[in-house]
Amino acid sequence: MPGYPQPGGPAYAGFGIRLIAYLIDAVLATIIGFVIFFLIFVPFAALGVGSADEEFGSLLAGLGFCFGYCGLFAATLGYFTVTWGLWSTSPGKMIFGLRIVDGSGQRLGWSKAVLRTLGYFCSGLIFYIGFLLIAFDERKQGLHDKIADTFVVQG
Repeated sequence: MPGYPQPGGPAYAGFGIRLIAYLIDAVLATIIGFVIFFLIFVPFAALGVGSADEEFGSLLAGLGFCFGYCGLFAATLGYFTVTWGLWSTSPGKMIFGLRIVDGSGQRLGWSKAVLRTLGYFCSGLIFYIGFLLIAFDERKQGLHDKIADTFVVQG
């Protein structure tokens, strides 16, 4: 029956615990993202520094920065999509025994993980209001959960 959890089932995870789990995940995702950023940026910058033409060198460094930033962004989105798609949780949520389920209480598939990641982006667009919904929603769903029809539960 939709609307997991059922009576006697796992409880919805609240805003505070989810925020702490998210902060842990954000640190991990940022570390991975910065590694990707520097793996892309440094070769471009090195080519730019070695260039005889200063303008061309600046262009290479700028391109490296842009591509590196795109890599950082993709790595961050990939972190959430992959962890949710593989495990139906993330390392931050795992620490607190939280998992993400779909509307029928089943583990996430890849399509729901991708949809939820896109919803994460939407949740943060306007002053993170989409995330703040978790604190006030009866089923503790943020905008991203509503978009993907998912719930974060304990246990």
